[in-house]
Amino acid sequence: MGQVCLATDTRLNRSVAIKVLPPDDRDESAQQRMLREARTIATVDHPNVCTIYEIGEEGERPYIVMQYVQGETLAQRMRRGAMTLAETIEVASQITAALAEAHERGIVHRDIKPGNIMVSTSGIVKVLDFGLAKSFSHDQNDETEVVISTPGLIVGTTPYMSPEQLRAEPLDGRSDIFSLGVVLYEIAAGRRPFDRPTAGATISAILSENPAPLPDCELLPLEPLITRALQKRPDRRFASAAAMHEALVAAGKKRRRAAPRKPAQDAPTQVVQTVSSVPKTSTKKRAPKTHVPDPEAERLYLRGRAQWNKRHPEAVRQAIALFHEAVEIDPLHASAYAGLADAYLMLGFLQVIAPSDVIPKAKASALRAIELAPHQAEPHASLGYIAAIFDWDWPAAQRALHEAMRLNPSYPWAPHWYGLAAAAKSLDEALQYVTRARDLDPLSPIIHTAIGIVHHLRRDYEAALRTYRQILDSEVAFAPAHYYIGLTYEQLSRYDDAKANFVRATEIAGRGWLFLGALGHCYGVSGEHELARQLLHDLDAQQRERYISPYNVMLVHLGLGDLEAALQWLERALEERAAAMWTALVEPRFDAIRNDERVRELLARYGL
Repeated sequence: MGQVCLATDTRLNRSVAIKVLPPDDRDESAQQRMLREARTIATVDHPNVCTIYEIGEEGERPYIVMQYVQGETLAQRMRRGAMTLAETIEVASQITAALAEAHERGIVHRDIKPGNIMVSTSGIVKVLDFGLAKSFSHDQNDETEVVISTPGLIVGTTPYMSPEQLRAEPLDGRSDIFSLGVVLYEIAAGRRPFDRPTAGATISAILSENPAPLPDCELLPLEPLITRALQKRPDRRFASAAAMHEALVAAGKKRRRAAPRKPAQDAPTQVVQTVSSVPKTSTKKRAPKTHVPDPEAERLYLRGRAQWNKRHPEAVRQAIALFHEAVEIDPLHASAYAGLADAYLMLGFLQVIAPSDVIPKAKASALRAIELAPHQAEPHASLGYIAAIFDWDWPAAQRALHEAMRLNPSYPWAPHWYGLAAAAKSLDEALQYVTRARDLDPLSPIIHTAIGIVHHLRRDYEAALRTYRQILDSEVAFAPAHYYIGLTYEQLSRYDDAKANFVRATEIAGRGWLFLGALGHCYGVSGEHELARQLLHDLDAQQRERYISPYNVMLVHLGLGDLEAALQWLERALEERAAAMWTALVEPRFDAIRNDERVRELLARYGL
């Protein structure tokens, strides 16, 4: 579809791939389609999807800057020789994890084939070219036709296309499942299931013929799964990529249970397991205690932590990219996996992504870190904070956070998170722990901010203000401090000061909905109802394009005094496990409705 160049990003000192359309391609619709679809894919945040860093135009030529993945395509791997059952399950599990994430966002790949799947040198699978427009060309590797994705035309690579693709019908994620079934059949049998002497005969076979049974081979246990994926009717395939992923994980566990025990000297070399398929109880070998992190991976990890500490969505996304690069360079870098857990956790806390979409990734990353370094405090602390503010399981949170503090009494984030989580149970205990965290790391602005948060929840607003002002004296552009000082000013009826700080937080960190929901509540309680309703309108419009937490909509209705609407959105926030609901029993903005029997029944129903 064009030219791809290896380049160096001089700002971040990393290798990238730059894709451009051919210089003689003046098809404006193809150019715009490429950019539009690339922008869509850029919203997919998953370790098994090739990351898009930048999209733009230079001299009327659109370009895409993408993650550079060192390794080989699945097509190249298949040409090297037969793949084992374990290797096939691992690769397919990572592909289905990527597809599940994309399908959840309404994105269908349309061209799953071995040439569009990279296996990095660290064993991480990357699915390439999600939904990107294909110009009419001939693929020399696959000897198949690829056609442009103009509405009404077929798009894809013929031997891997689903029946509905060939009929130019509307597609959903089950089309990609069929294509993956073709890939798995090819891995098992050494040939594609519907290949015929001519393109027309191949199309006819896809539409009307069943594939031959798999030969007797190591991958024969996957035949029922492959057969289901290759059903002609979409409703007879796996209902979703997530369902196929679960079937693959189950097949992997069944294989491990059935595998005969071997003498230690004959044990195979470990295949690194990735975030997409980490089981809760892993049988894989742990990293040696003497593992020395790769220097470049360690540098990327430290840069990721610096971004994570900024506590606003764009910085956290940058942290995720840096942590991913670190584990690609050094798959045994436990701290980078712990960093991923904390970053995914933070995206859920900041209400950038629905908790159901991001918290499983956070848990999987933390479990991978524990598998690699069981005595490391960081991932235990992460799991503890998740258990509190998303799972609402205080006993589990206490166990994990106490374990983190036992493993490393000097790690400040464990008492920091314990204190914030304990605020829902005991404000005195909360103050004790956040103060301990501040003593361990007196220079961290967010750890210092937590002391002000607990003072605020204790209704000691002057003490909270003193804390926030100390932070802003040295960190004038720290968005969380502006947000929390705004909450305190609102409780003191200093509405202009509150609104100014909420606005300042959005200027620093972008239009984060955590900040805008607070601003809308402040508009309501200060009598600026028209501005509050306008913000509600903005939130409603934005829901068509991105995730908006119902917690923020609830806040605005609460500020307006619209109790019935607030209760409806409160229930939705509880259903989605919005992190902010953990402290609803002590948060001052809930004073207006806390004693309402319907509110108490709702909170009790969800274990609060």
